[in-house]
Amino acid sequence: MQLRKMTLMLAALGAMGMMLTACGGDGRESLTCSTDADCLENEICHPDAKVCAQTCPSGNGSDCPSSAKTCEAVSATNTTKICKCTPDTTFCASDERVSDASNLECSPTAKICVPKGTTPVETSCNPANQPDTCSYGNVCSSSTNKCEAAAVGTCSQATGAPTWDKTTAKAPVIVSAVAEKLTTTSKTTQCGDGGPAGRITITFYAPNKLTSHTAFTDLQNHVKGKLNASASFIGPSFSDRDPPANATQGSMVIGFCGPATATGAIYIADETGATSNVVCVSW
Repeated sequence: MQLRKMTLMLAALGAMGMMLTACGGDGRESLTCSTDADCLENEICHPDAKVCAQTCPSGNGSDCPSSAKTCEAVSATNTTKICKCTPDTTFCASDERVSDASNLECSPTAKICVPKGTTPVETSCNPANQPDTCSYGNVCSSSTNKCEAAAVGTCSQATGAPTWDKTTAKAPVIVSAVAEKLTTTSKTTQCGDGGPAGRITITFYAPNKLTSHTAFTDLQNHVKGKLNASASFIGPSFSDRDPPANATQGSMVIGFCGPATATGAIYIADETGATSNVVCVSW
């Protein structure tokens, strides 16, 4: 029987004086659903996770429970506001909509309470607004408009890079890094000898902001790369486009002079010193 119809029946029975008891919440054993009709009036069936999610018409979370206190749109393409939880927390265990919430956890992608062990759903997102609806450590794919794990390079040049600290969800994240080969360069703005270089476009997001400056001397502290058989990571040789000051997301275009072809690894750091995932590139 559909849950909404069942709820109306129970209400009618209660009015007739029949006593109904349940262990916590509304007595449901599961939040799984196929359609909105399987959920309560103030819920929808999440289109990707297929779990009942509470709506929040207020738009500010004042009508959300302690288990999921953030009111946000379902996704970049679905503007229905629902109550979302915080991944890597235990608040879902206090969800009062089920008789036993001890088996619930916060989905890292959909950000709603789901049964433990549920495979993370691929929620829709907008790659122009990284990370958009994706949880920290994930990025919105520009080809699928779905959340996926941020890349972590395994090339030999990545050896020795600082550890990406994901525990606080505050370190910057490289969304993508695309390299191109420059056969010649400007002697005044790029490489002093006009020789070859590799130019890399880096797209990122940084919860703590990447930098408060735009000067290249400051950028040297925020981008590091190691090429071919180099022994250590160094700052870039030039910048064709600095990252936006005080931005939590954006892009930059930097370059390394010298090798006509190279395989390298790069990472970025914010002003607190927190470092990102390391990404491999080649040109």
